[in-house]
Amino acid sequence: MTHSDLEAELQALRERVATVETLEARIEDLETEVDTLETEIQGLEREVDTLERELEDERHRRQHTERALAHVDRELNADLEFLRTDVWDLEDVVYGELDGAAADVHVQNDGDVFTRLEHLETRVEEVAHGEVDAAELAAQQAGPSVEDLTPLHQLYTTATSLEPYEHDLSSNQEIAARLFPHLAQYATPHGDELHLSSTKLRDVIERESATPELAKRLDVRHPNRNTVRRVMEFVGRFGKDFLEFAPSSCSERRNDRNLIIIDREAWREYTSQFSDDSDVESLTATASSGGGGQQVLTDGGGDVTVS
Repeated sequence: MTHSDLEAELQALRERVATVETLEARIEDLETEVDTLETEIQGLEREVDTLERELEDERHRRQHTERALAHVDRELNADLEFLRTDVWDLEDVVYGELDGAAADVHVQNDGDVFTRLEHLETRVEEVAHGEVDAAELAAQQAGPSVEDLTPLHQLYTTATSLEPYEHDLSSNQEIAARLFPHLAQYATPHGDELHLSSTKLRDVIERESATPELAKRLDVRHPNRNTVRRVMEFVGRFGKDFLEFAPSSCSERRNDRNLIIIDREAWREYTSQFSDDSDVESLTATASSGGGGQQVLTDGGGDVTVS
């Protein structure tokens, strides 16, 4: 091989080395760009999640406003029907089919009805124009104030007073909500606490929720392990005032089974706000009896929005 051949080969090697170095530098630049893009993608995913939650919340608020307006409209129609009945009675007075004393009573009743109608019409206009919050208006029609209810109690009211297509609870959230009045009843005393194990909770689900109607759409008849755990997690999340979910891996509790922990004193104080005998069955029945206008939204983080 001649000297010129060697120089040519050496030059070719130098060019290859330069190409490799260029490629390595480019690879480093690309890796940096990939890291930057991944960070931006994560930020965009968080923004998308936030926007989706905001969109879902807005949709729920709109649904709740519509429900509150429908509730007021039903009241208005009921009073209108009552008014029609009074008008018919007044016609009887005019045509002499009722005496004068009865006429005085009916005139007074009509005055009351007109006052109620004017009040309802005013409220409808206020809700329609956003001057009154529809959620507050719905809550005013429902007995105990919604603000006085714990999140899980609010979910119970939603699950038991609305049809499945009218609320946005997941299957496991609905099961957890329906168990609310039964948790303390089946729990075992442990000092200042009440404990409810996953095994016991499965029995409670089957005993209290496994009706033929609910079993058609909820995993309440022989619920699987994942259902029980998710229900316990929801109880802990939405019952955070005095209900706690302690998983079997909880280092603080050192429990070998999944548990729901109930603060006995806090539970007693809460139930005593609604009934003299601290019967949570009574308080939940009271809260849901007029709760057709109440609904609860969950935001995924354990907080509850009431409507």
